[in-house]
Amino acid sequence: MGLSLTDLTILSETKRNLLLLLRGKPGNIEEIKDQLSLSKASALIHVRKLEKASLLIEDEGIFRLSDMGEILAENLKDLFDVLDFFEQNMDYWKNHDLSPIPSCLLNTINKLGSCELIEPDAAYMFDIPQTFREHIRNSKEVLAFLSYFHPHTPSFYARLAEKDVDLSLCMTRDIFERYLSDFPGEIKRILAAQNSRLLICHENSAMPEVVATDRFMAIRLNEHDGRLRNRLMISHEAEALEWGRELYDHYENMSEEVAPFFLKK
Repeated sequence: MGLSLTDLTILSETKRNLLLLLRGKPGNIEEIKDQLSLSKASALIHVRKLEKASLLIEDEGIFRLSDMGEILAENLKDLFDVLDFFEQNMDYWKNHDLSPIPSCLLNTINKLGSCELIEPDAAYMFDIPQTFREHIRNSKEVLAFLSYFHPHTPSFYARLAEKDVDLSLCMTRDIFERYLSDFPGEIKRILAAQNSRLLICHENSAMPEVVATDRFMAIRLNEHDGRLRNRLMISHEAEALEWGRELYDHYENMSEEVAPFFLKK
């Protein structure tokens, strides 16, 4: 019985690396053995097995991926990109609930790329993290979704709105009503700012916070036991900014904008 494609690829690190190597460009056996740190005999064994499985094609001593090999290599790259992404902050991702993220975005979470985990100092455990404040102050556009209560949030976003930042602040109804009750002045300042929008999401969400700006994106998640800690995952990569915007849009599409004259009623 011959080897299956799974035997040839998923279960063999060398063959996976060979497919990913040739995905970049075709090469001869000398280039392959040097790039993969193999002997010539070992490289030939792996190449011939992949050729027999119709994943490689040889043309005058140059090996390239077949159409089927191209498809397989592309999917292997995606798989390892996701694995690499999680491994960078494995302790965080394995202990936090990812289920509130829509499946279409969860499947591309590796677009966040290289992330920075922001954890507050013990003396400032309940403050908005200083690093987050510094990042957002340099942003020209801010899209934020909230479903958790933080007493510093209303004044923080009110000051931001008054700096002529293009602000869209979306929150669940219960959080809006809590802020409206406890911080009516700050809510009024946000609504009065020329370039700000305040929205109420009609759907309850277990997603505590998403912030997408023109400079960075940040996400806050609950732990699996439902606890919420003051920890933010931040990324500055271009694909991460777009990913964060799409996640924010998911909530805005379920929301209704609060009219500027709301508090005058």
